Amino acid sequence: MRALVSIGICTSIFFGVLFVLPNASSAAGQLAFISDLISDSRPSSTSTLHTITFTVSTSVPSGGQVTVTPEPRGGGNFTVPPAMDYTDMTFSVSSGGGPFVPRTLTILPSATDDGVTVVTGVTGYVVFNLASGVQGLLAGDVVRITMGQNNFIASPAVQGSYHIRVRSFDGGGIVLDIGSPLIAVVNAVTVTGDIAVLIPLRSNGLPSGLLPGATTVVLVSLNSDIPA
Repeated sequence: MRALVSIGICTSIFFGVLFVLPNASSAAGQLAFISDLISDSRPSSTSTLHTITFTVSTSVPSGGQVTVTPEPRGGGNFTVPPAMDYTDMTFSVSSGGGPFVPRTLTILPSATDDGVTVVTGVTGYVVFNLASGVQGLLAGDVVRITMGQNNFIASPAVQGSYHIRVRSFDGGGIVLDIGSPLIAVVNAVTVTGDIAVLIPLRSNGLPSGLLPGATTVVLVSLNSDIPA
């Protein structure tokens, strides 16, 4: 006889979805690769971590900028909270396939530190102002930005796909590269009810007992009431 075990399951599954979609512009180049991995895809989430990764196509000089702008769609808006600041961000760079090295962030840019400007509200965005006395970003560098530490950008209440616009600028405000990954905001998946799990009967396992020390090949077999 087979044993029938009933297991009650009630779980919620939250997931992040990313798409890679370059955005063409006649006035700028395209980031070679860009993605935004989110930690929570639920509508109206206030604890979603964004991890944005892109490869630099056009070098960004010292004193240049990188901006991240969540864009509205179909009545849905991201909200940048008033308390969000540079302490909620990281900005790391990998050169030549090496490890990611974090750049120092602060409120205002200096010769050694990158400044972070956070514009809050439903039309909010984040500006990373590169330090004036430190090498900027070279073509081929991989940049990883995280947004969310103690404060997080609130996701739209409306389900759908949303652009997270990333741009790089030179020191004069000229756009160098543009990238636009899409993230999906969707309801959580909930599984409820009972799932029957069949536990197979196993018998006649071979070989049994001790094997000679010189044994190099063994054929293992057993019988079960469930097809293998």
